[in-house]
Amino acid sequence: MRWNPERGWAALYVLGLLGLLLYSAWQLAYRQPVHTDLLMLLPPDGAQSTVQTRAQDNIRQTLNRQIIVLTSATDPARALAAAQKQAQQWSASRLFDRVDLQVAADLEPLRQQLRRMDQAGLPQQAREALARDPQAWFARRAQHIMSPLGEQTLVAADQDWLGFAARLSGKLQSISAVHYDIASNTMQLEADNRIWYVMRAQLDAADRSGRDEQLLALIDQTRQQAASQDVQVLMAGGAIYSAHGKAEGGQESTWMSLTGSMLTILFLLLMFRSARILLLALPVAAGLLGGFAACVALLGSIHILTLIIGTSLVGLVVDFPLHWLSHATLDARWQPWPAVRRVSRPFIISLAVTVTGYLFLLLTPLPILQQTAVFSSAAVISTFLFTRLLLPALFNHWQPRPTPGLMPLLDRLRRNIRSTGERIRHTPLLALLVLAVTGSGLYLSNWHDDIRNWVNTPQPLLTQAMEVGRLTGIEPTSQYFIVQAIDEESLLRTEQRLTARLDPLIAQGQLRNYTALSQWINPVSEQQALNATLATLAQQPQAWAPLRALGVPDSAVRTELQRRQAQPALTIEQSLQGTLAEPWRALWLGRDEQGRPSSMVTMNGLQDPAVLPALIQNIPGVTLVDQRSHINRLFAQTRLEAILLKLLSYTVGFLILYRVFGTRPALRILLVPLSASVTVMSLSGLVGIPLNLFCIFGLLLVTAIGIDYAVYAYTPTLPAEEKTAGIFMTSITTMITFGLLYFSSTPAVATFGLSVVLGVLCNVIYTFWYMRSFLTPESES
Repeated sequence: MRWNPERGWAALYVLGLLGLLLYSAWQLAYRQPVHTDLLMLLPPDGAQSTVQTRAQDNIRQTLNRQIIVLTSATDPARALAAAQKQAQQWSASRLFDRVDLQVAADLEPLRQQLRRMDQAGLPQQAREALARDPQAWFARRAQHIMSPLGEQTLVAADQDWLGFAARLSGKLQSISAVHYDIASNTMQLEADNRIWYVMRAQLDAADRSGRDEQLLALIDQTRQQAASQDVQVLMAGGAIYSAHGKAEGGQESTWMSLTGSMLTILFLLLMFRSARILLLALPVAAGLLGGFAACVALLGSIHILTLIIGTSLVGLVVDFPLHWLSHATLDARWQPWPAVRRVSRPFIISLAVTVTGYLFLLLTPLPILQQTAVFSSAAVISTFLFTRLLLPALFNHWQPRPTPGLMPLLDRLRRNIRSTGERIRHTPLLALLVLAVTGSGLYLSNWHDDIRNWVNTPQPLLTQAMEVGRLTGIEPTSQYFIVQAIDEESLLRTEQRLTARLDPLIAQGQLRNYTALSQWINPVSEQQALNATLATLAQQPQAWAPLRALGVPDSAVRTELQRRQAQPALTIEQSLQGTLAEPWRALWLGRDEQGRPSSMVTMNGLQDPAVLPALIQNIPGVTLVDQRSHINRLFAQTRLEAILLKLLSYTVGFLILYRVFGTRPALRILLVPLSASVTVMSLSGLVGIPLNLFCIFGLLLVTAIGIDYAVYAYTPTLPAEEKTAGIFMTSITTMITFGLLYFSSTPAVATFGLSVVLGVLCNVIYTFWYMRSFLTPESES
């Protein structure tokens, strides 16, 4: 039996497809290759220090895993019961490492932590008051002990005669509006004449399959129960936005894919009038499968935005089959195998230039461009192989039915474009006007990137997040300070200098609050100074006379003073052990390679970031980080790199085309996508659409499509009518699928879709103009 090369390659390709299918199924079943975290799309920053990277990782972990739930009702008892039921359900879901409503089932560990930290963390004002007038200190302490309301503290008075634990409890409650209620053993806040019970849940670190769906279902269940009980519930947390984004992205990707596929199918049925045309779904599916598998295999994961963009490739990957089938709309004698061999050469040339352009994007540092480049390259290669090796066999014995009225329509389109071009070409004033408008659009073009345009957070979620921030006082900003020093003593003192400049902002209403390690732990020298003060007081029994008047034995007070004066100073790491230290734990950034400590100072409710740079003047070791501005600068840098790489890909594309066609044809072919890209940028400037990274990638696709059209139009072995029909049909299907992206809820994706649609339309116009001599039937030549 003779070996048939085409059948052999087809068999190998089928085996490869089965392997990709099994690999993709395994990835989806046992791993989580699809991500929604926007920070994973950010370019790596070589200018960012290790400490800054560590700080950003700490912030990311906090934002992505923590959820805050506020529960309230007109009747506090009903709200507490609802909150307790929520805590039970959330704990039973096994989605969380911890769910905190009640402070602890066993309060003894918290008492021990308070007693361990109350001296090392005693506020500065309290230390100064104790040293300046100890009798007044003990007089106030006696009043608090005898007060009918008492003090809400976990440590009994006979274990805290000096009241240090009570002062530390006040510090814990000062970092936000949330305070501890000893009666209900819960964290709560009072606002709008209501009591709000505060539950904090932290997702476990494992990235399990189906977790986002379970979380959204649990949130819906909580809201429905609250509504049925006349209880108000507010929720906020990065995990909610991430899960919602993934679900919405999946739904959006699905409906766009289905709608695009259905519209494409309807168009193809209208053109070919045969159910056999539905087989074109197979190369499209093979292309999308290849793109997904390649992206996960080579890059380890795929983002939901890449999938949304990937679904729009339906209109692009179907170009190869349509070019192959285009002659069937004109001639009933069309045969599949001769046709595929006839168009293989322009296919391969276009594919080589297109994939080369995509591969250059792998050199950019932006993951979204890298993922889309791999996805797109693999998709068009897989579709080409399916079309070349398998699709003709599926169309054996198919009898084409030429589309009536198609050629007159295409002739009118071609003639109108040609006559318009001739009119501009031979009318100097009109040509100057076109150049002036184009130049004005380019001048007005706005190159701008903002990560907020990469995601669509529904208004109800934003409203709830703002309300939770208002009630709790926890409104984190994208600006924070990094403090570095030679030792812990210097670190904490530097923080104190910085926070002393932040306090006036709070008084002026420009800042709600801040969080710093120096709020939690005092420098060792200050701890030792307090020990010295306590040693002095132990020798002054007259100082605690107010306690003696209450019947407190002198021996009890003296024993506590002596115990405390001998207490060793705590380091930062020692102070961060235990539950009470959790609000400050993420601020500690550890030590660098030289052993120097670092920390963060974060802020809540900042009104004007412009006031921050002046605060760090003359404070060595403090760095202001504005993460959002920093990210946008990285985007601008990456956008410039992408443009330069695209220009380089034009050069390589020219070399490929020059090798195949020669100098002038290569320049003419490249002139089509270049003119289309310039026109899209000009139109964007005229209508006020900002040009961002997604627009750049849209222009990259426009380049690939334009080269495809131009190479196909230039091929002399193909009839002009066939080429015209092929360009027309492929442009319609591409504009259908990419046009749907314009309706995406994500602004960046909508801009991307619009830029591609405009670019494809321009590609058709410029192809018909620049390649008019190759698209004119011989009867008109």
